[in-house]
Amino acid sequence: MRTKSRKIVAYFRTSTTAKERLTQVQERIGRPSLKMIQEVDTRWNSTFHMLDRLYQQREPVGAALASLNTDLTPLTSQEYEAIGECLRVLSPFQQATVELSEEKRVSGSKVIPLMNMLQRAVDSEGTNMTTLMAGKLAENLVRRLRDTLSNLESLSVMTMATMLDPRFRTHGFFSQSKASEAVTRLKAECATAISYKKPDAAMLMEEKIREQEEQVLAWIKAKDEDIHNQREDWKREKAASEAKMMAWRNREKEGLVRWTYTITVTS
Repeated sequence: MRTKSRKIVAYFRTSTTAKERLTQVQERIGRPSLKMIQEVDTRWNSTFHMLDRLYQQREPVGAALASLNTDLTPLTSQEYEAIGECLRVLSPFQQATVELSEEKRVSGSKVIPLMNMLQRAVDSEGTNMTTLMAGKLAENLVRRLRDTLSNLESLSVMTMATMLDPRFRTHGFFSQSKASEAVTRLKAECATAISYKKPDAAMLMEEKIREQEEQVLAWIKAKDEDIHNQREDWKREKAASEAKMMAWRNREKEGLVRWTYTITVTS
C-alpha cells in the first residue's frame, strides 16, 4: 500500500498533465489546490505527510486518475480506510516530532513524558482500529514503546531531569514505582551534596604554608647533601696531595743521604 501510494504521488508530481488535471478536479469539487507531497527516505514524518495529503485529497486524486491514460492502479476504499486509521495511530508521533523540533534547546526532561504520552495515546487508539494493518501497527508500536520507556525510566540522568522539571515531577512517569525510585535517588544525591564540606580559607592557607615549608626543607636538604659531597671531594683531594708531597720529601731525603755518603767516602 505504501508502494502504491508512492507511485501515485510520484506520477502527479512528475507528470504535467496529471498535475493540471488534479488541479482542475480540485477546483471543480471545491477542494483546495494542494500538491502531492513526496516521501523522503531519511525523514520518517515525510511518509506521514505523504499519506496524510493523499488521504485528504483521495476524492480528487481518484477522479483525476479515472480520466487520465495511465496504468496506475488507484487505491481502493478499503486501502484508504487503512491509511486513515494508520494516520490516527501515527498522529501522536507527528505531534511529538513537532514539539521537539520547535525548541532550540531540547531538554532531556521531556523524553520520558513524551514517551509516556505516546504509549498511552497509541494504546488507546489501537483499541478502536477496525483494519488489520492499523491494528497490527498500533500493537507493534505499543510493544516497542513499552520496552523503550522501561529502559528510559531506569536511566539516572533521564529520571533526574524529569524529576527536577517543575512541569512534570513524578507525573511524567508511566510507572509509579520508577517514579518512587527516582525520588529516592534524588534525595540521596541531595544528601551527598549537603554532607560535602568545602575547605575554608584558613585550611587552604595552612595547607599552602605547609607545602611551602616542605619545599624549603627539601631545598635545604639538597644543599646540605651538595655541601657534604663537596667537602668529601676536597678531603680526598687534600689527602692525595699530601701523599704526593710526602712521597716527594722521602725521595729528596734519600737523595740527600746518598749524596752525603758519597762525599764522605771519597774524602
